[in-house]
Amino acid sequence: MAQPFQTLLGVQSKGLPTTAALYFRAGSYASTGIKMNTMPSIWMAFPGDKMPTLDCQGQRTCIGLGSSVQNPLLYQGFEITNSAFKFFWLDGDGKPVTWRNNIMHGITVTNANDAYENPAFIFTSDYVKGSTPVYQNLILQNNQVYDLNNYNHDIHISPATFYDVSHSLEEDNIIHDIYDGTCIEDKDDGWYNTYRHNTCYNIDGGAGIGLYSQYSQVGIEIENNLLVGNANGRNLVDVGSQPGYIKNIYLHDNTFVDGFIGFGNPIWGQGQNAYVIAHNIFYDDSQTAPLEFIGANGSYDPSLIGQPIAIGSTTLITASDAYVSAILTGQEAQFENNLYWSPDATQKIITWSWQQHGLDLAGWQKLNIDSNSIFFVQQPMLSTDGTYSLSPSDPNYGQFGKDFSAGTWQ
Repeated sequence: MAQPFQTLLGVQSKGLPTTAALYFRAGSYASTGIKMNTMPSIWMAFPGDKMPTLDCQGQRTCIGLGSSVQNPLLYQGFEITNSAFKFFWLDGDGKPVTWRNNIMHGITVTNANDAYENPAFIFTSDYVKGSTPVYQNLILQNNQVYDLNNYNHDIHISPATFYDVSHSLEEDNIIHDIYDGTCIEDKDDGWYNTYRHNTCYNIDGGAGIGLYSQYSQVGIEIENNLLVGNANGRNLVDVGSQPGYIKNIYLHDNTFVDGFIGFGNPIWGQGQNAYVIAHNIFYDDSQTAPLEFIGANGSYDPSLIGQPIAIGSTTLITASDAYVSAILTGQEAQFENNLYWSPDATQKIITWSWQQHGLDLAGWQKLNIDSNSIFFVQQPMLSTDGTYSLSPSDPNYGQFGKDFSAGTWQ
């Protein structure tokens, strides 16, 4: 076992064995310009000490992880702070990395050239465009992340921005006050990633969970998360908003408060149930509807104008409706057993944003896509353990969303 490590981090020249672990005593450690090629692969707070700090000291980048990094990597028990661009920068390394039990806060981007280049605490470089993802088994578990600010309030900022990532997991994280960006961002060629048991709140500017389909998103599961927007309504989940395709997206057992799920983009390999949206709770007291079809990037299909809007329907697709027809007529999306709550009985279930057409629950169910979901006009209660719950007298009673200490997000 390595001896407790108490000096600053520019230590690769000291010849520490690459198989050793670094145990950090309480204190602040400068962490700028480190390339993790010959460093020990396990970084942990010393047992029993207060949380040590990895401090980027306001510099753009802090720790770079290249293809020759020792495997696997673990960062556990740190306060990670004070970056101006990207703290951990992965560049072509397909090895597992785990970030567990850390507090990450304080990215402030002041350089206009950096604003559009995806500032983040964890960033994976775009490595093999359009091919199989190379970063595998990245784990973000039980972290707290907050206070990210981008130059001129540009929305390209996130705790972790994934390019070319597969078979990875983000769970049990509490993410809040990402003022200009997205709480969880699977941006480019994400395959078989899972996002579960996360709490995101004070979402403003970007989305709660963004599947941005730049090239592809395939086999993504979003489950048991609690996403809380604001009074203006936010895009709590964004499914497909850039050029590319999406396939097999599963959203289930989540709680969405004051916001909506936005859909767009072509589905690759047309078939039933390429989206599954089931057993979620939607509560919204804003002016938005829980489901919104944004009609972006090729989902407009003028060849379907004049065709029935759904199987067995006598209503025909008009020119203003055609851009959502790929989902609404092809049965690619399965909506099932969702509960929609609103204090307003006139609340719409679906809109499509360019023309703001709206459907209430009855109109939505007439599309023959979603007959099992139910709309309520009642205030859900916040229980003592922090979960949203419905009236126990309701036959569809359920509790969805991340359990966490009550009051932590209010």
